Amino acid sequence: MTQKLADMGKQLQCAPMVVVLVVCALVASLCVFSTQQQRYSYLITSEGGSLQGIDRPDVLPATANMSRSEHEVANPHPFVFTLNHPVRCVSSDVFLLIIVPTPPEGQAQRQAVRQTWGDETSVPGVVIRTVFAVGDSGDVKVQQALEDENKLFGDIIQENFADTPRNATLKTVMGLKWASRFCPNAKYVLKASPDIFVNILNLVNYLEELPASATKLLVGWVNTDEKPAREPLQQRYVPKDEYPRDMYPPYARGFAYVMSGDMPKLLYETSLTTKYFYLEDVYVGTCLKKLGIAPKHHGKFCDGFYSCTLDCYTC
Repeated sequence: MTQKLADMGKQLQCAPMVVVLVVCALVASLCVFSTQQQRYSYLITSEGGSLQGIDRPDVLPATANMSRSEHEVANPHPFVFTLNHPVRCVSSDVFLLIIVPTPPEGQAQRQAVRQTWGDETSVPGVVIRTVFAVGDSGDVKVQQALEDENKLFGDIIQENFADTPRNATLKTVMGLKWASRFCPNAKYVLKASPDIFVNILNLVNYLEELPASATKLLVGWVNTDEKPAREPLQQRYVPKDEYPRDMYPPYARGFAYVMSGDMPKLLYETSLTTKYFYLEDVYVGTCLKKLGIAPKHHGKFCDGFYSCTLDCYTC
């Protein structure tokens, strides 16, 4: 009997330690869950809600370690339009939709484009629509100025992700989404930077000469056999952990490229199953490769690195 009482005493002495261990385990699990929630919070937004801390959408949440199937939503793009013009292309036989990514504070750039190559009346008899794609600056005054500008011109589309250099791909994906949802009747879609000049007349003449049945087409200045820049001081430096492959797929340089009207939907849907990469032109090339579509090189898509002549489409 004495021995049994002694054993019971030892068990009671151990009980608090067991309780402490159980509590610690629960706290640890809550900490892990909280960390996972925090890593995923950059993707959680609500309609009209406040901007989340978005700057690294290429980092997938820890809870999303699913098999890498073609149907996996690896890049869900859950952002919502805070400025939108869903009827801009309605009841219009749009020949060319122009999407120009600009920073929220880039009013001067947008106005310059409106008054020159982005002028929707620049080619008589050809229906052109121009929209400017922006993210969120996080600055109340900048946002108010943007909204005032949009009320005046009605040509700005915006989603609630942070407008940063690393989110340039998000802006392109937003443009693809908008084109596929709100301008699906456009025959061609041009994505062009605001700091170049586009000879719209030359470009329209080229597009009008293409077969009427042209589909699965993306044309621009195409880079091939390009290796990622691995030295930190190099332009467009990319560490191996962000892009482990030794070669980029063929891609059209991001300053300007034009695509057939079926491509925005194809590219947008493909982007949802393609891991995010912040070099937007390379990312579009990656999506094209998954689709089995090769971008078409055209020497008249010129920028500052190449000779610029009067018959160029871009300068």
